Amino acid sequence: MTICKYIRQKKRYILMYVSLLLTFFFACYYFTNYEKYTTPSVTRLAQGSNAYYKDHPNGVVQALDHGCYLQTSNFSQHQHSEELLAERNCRKKMPVALVLGAALSGSATLKSALSFHPNVTVPEFTVPLNFTDIGPYLAKMPHSLPHQVTIGECQEYLYMTDLSKQMVTSVFPGLKVIILIRDPVARAMSEFLALKSKSSSKVYRQSISKYLHLPVGTSRRDPHKVVKERMWTGKNSQLYDTSPDDIHYNLEDTFEETVLESAKIDPVHFLVQRSIYGSGIRKWVRVIPPQNMLILDAERFAQSPVETLEIVERFLGLSPFYRKDFFSFDLSKGEFCFNSPVRSCVEPLPMQKPLPALSDEIVTLLREFLLRSIKVQSKYANAYFPHLGENPLIYTPFR
Repeated sequence: MTICKYIRQKKRYILMYVSLLLTFFFACYYFTNYEKYTTPSVTRLAQGSNAYYKDHPNGVVQALDHGCYLQTSNFSQHQHSEELLAERNCRKKMPVALVLGAALSGSATLKSALSFHPNVTVPEFTVPLNFTDIGPYLAKMPHSLPHQVTIGECQEYLYMTDLSKQMVTSVFPGLKVIILIRDPVARAMSEFLALKSKSSSKVYRQSISKYLHLPVGTSRRDPHKVVKERMWTGKNSQLYDTSPDDIHYNLEDTFEETVLESAKIDPVHFLVQRSIYGSGIRKWVRVIPPQNMLILDAERFAQSPVETLEIVERFLGLSPFYRKDFFSFDLSKGEFCFNSPVRSCVEPLPMQKPLPALSDEIVTLLREFLLRSIKVQSKYANAYFPHLGENPLIYTPFR
């Protein structure tokens, strides 16, 4: 009787202690499984499966089930089993859109952002386009679910010379094109810094060489050679195509020494050529309808990624997906990270440090030379772009 009487007298305190104890246990269980409840689409690759191991605080890499493959936090794609691919009706498709972009203007970063959209798939690696043999190109596309669209990316698409309307429409009917551009002087300087860096990626150097057909960094074959006058006369002279045999590839100690020849801008240096966006834009306008082309400001993308991605979503007819808290971008530092749905960062390109300053004279000379190209791109962009000189020159390479 004494014990029962005691319990009746203290039952309020006993119930309170039991409630606290149960709350404690439930809280521990919830936080232990927090990731499971808050991000159900995010999976941790397990032992015994097709696990992808890398140095990581927890020993594994976080991965997103993107339908036909797992996408890890370092943007690697791990295809599901053939059985699961068949069960989900996964197929390889030709891209409905291509992301071009002036070199070091963020096309790869935009592709990385699009890779998280639930209705989009992108190839893991850049795929060169050969219109005469499309089979290998399709083979390198990722599998996708029936409702997903494939989007390709390659900065070199902007510099293609063998474009024809019949060729493009036969392979990509209804193709849409997204072009990223940035201040052409900053872009040229960014590429110079990336190539001059001692830690410059061999892969990046080789990708440039592949376009140029000769190794980057070689001296001019004939520094006294006069470029054919017919190629550089008339009001459209700065938009003319240049034969790879005429392009200069030298990299001197300074940017000024590299792009100047006899105190004038060297019109056939590859750093200058790759900043003449108007030429590439005009070629694409000739093969696709204007309404199928979207030209974006790379600096604006780095400053406000969600705003740019919302424009891309509307252009491609995608459902809204991106939020401001998904991103952490800083162009000046070269930091481009995604906080959701998987925490991941785009590996920055190396650059020479400390950053050298450009003289006002070289900036003025290069901008005057590129003015015609700027007018052409503005004509087709059908949108406001900051005028040259409005933004501070940020030389950071933007992958």
